[in-house]
Amino acid sequence: MLFLLSFNTPNRWFLSRRESLDIAIEAAADPFAVILVLGLTGFFAHKLAGNWQPMYWVAMQDRLFLAFFGLVGLSTLWSVEPVATIRETIVTLFVVFFGLYLVVRFSLRDVLFLSGVAFGIGVIVDLFFVFALPDYGDTFAGWSGTQINKNSLGRLHVLTAIVFLVGARTFRRFRVINYFLAGLSVALVIGSTSSTSLVSLLLALTTTVVAQIFRARKSLFPAVVLSTMLSAVTAVGFATANLGVLTELFGKDVTFTGRTPLWDFTIAESMERPWTGFGWNAFWNGFGSPAHEVWVEFAWTPPHAHNAFIDYALQVGWPGVILFMIMILRASSRSIAYVRDTPGPTGLLPLAIIVFSLLFSLTESGVVGRNGFFLLVTVSVYSVAVARARRQTEMRTGPSLSISESI
Repeated sequence: MLFLLSFNTPNRWFLSRRESLDIAIEAAADPFAVILVLGLTGFFAHKLAGNWQPMYWVAMQDRLFLAFFGLVGLSTLWSVEPVATIRETIVTLFVVFFGLYLVVRFSLRDVLFLSGVAFGIGVIVDLFFVFALPDYGDTFAGWSGTQINKNSLGRLHVLTAIVFLVGARTFRRFRVINYFLAGLSVALVIGSTSSTSLVSLLLALTTTVVAQIFRARKSLFPAVVLSTMLSAVTAVGFATANLGVLTELFGKDVTFTGRTPLWDFTIAESMERPWTGFGWNAFWNGFGSPAHEVWVEFAWTPPHAHNAFIDYALQVGWPGVILFMIMILRASSRSIAYVRDTPGPTGLLPLAIIVFSLLFSLTESGVVGRNGFFLLVTVSVYSVAVARARRQTEMRTGPSLSISESI
């Protein structure tokens, strides 16, 4: 499931750049992938049949997360494209369901191992497309592999690099393999020429290194890590505000490859429906959708606003943006506590993923959707929420079984 959500189905690998762009513009779902996701979700539901209490308990540990998706579902009522909203909401909820299943059924260490296997195969596949099938995997702007564009490839392999680096510290027996795959992932990020991905990788790794250095100093730990996270976000914000000087280092133009005018235009669009938005997945939904005005203004037909918060405002309104920000900031706080209280390197995984999702949201599309990144974000958010709930329970009643052991 993780491989499917991250690298798409093979029928999407052999599309031309024009066909891939058309699919992105039309927000077209892959029927084959949808069938596979539904089938696998049915299998997971069968495995949980008659024992839904752990699943329900886990889901209740982050009610802000559930509230955000309740708002996503409710947006069907006012969506300008209700069919598209329902379709995308259902598929995204299946991803959430699978993330909850992983938290219930496996330890975070097990999820890390399974993710390493899926991503290891994916790294090899992407490299094969870049070097053996360059007509599909290498564009004039940078490597794209099996992804729709270079930015998607860069984002994906920042995630794989994080997984392999944490895996190298966790699974000593496979350390060399994990470091080798991490190196290949970094090479794919560099080859994609995605500046956002490379900077986000460096800042996310910096945060985890600082967390590991200060984890033993429990009185200083939360303040130090939180300061590092805020510094990372500030660094991205400073870079965005001083594009004229800084973008020359990455060979970009002063408008950050057209992002800043796009942000101004899409913010103005969001103010047409500031409280509700246009409905989940309804704004960027083909030339008959509200995005048509954006594509008339910007000939390069951006498939999203290149900023997660603006995208969420367009879809579920600015109240939805505030809800999402509170949710992700609380998850960040919990992930800091998780690193402090969890021995071993595995505890670094949720912090690295959540920090990266926050950084990447500033200049690219959001993490929420039918993709492997969102699956691991869901696992990270609920892993730290469950750990917090268990610590509170143990303080009152003593040690208890893990969720997977209770099943």
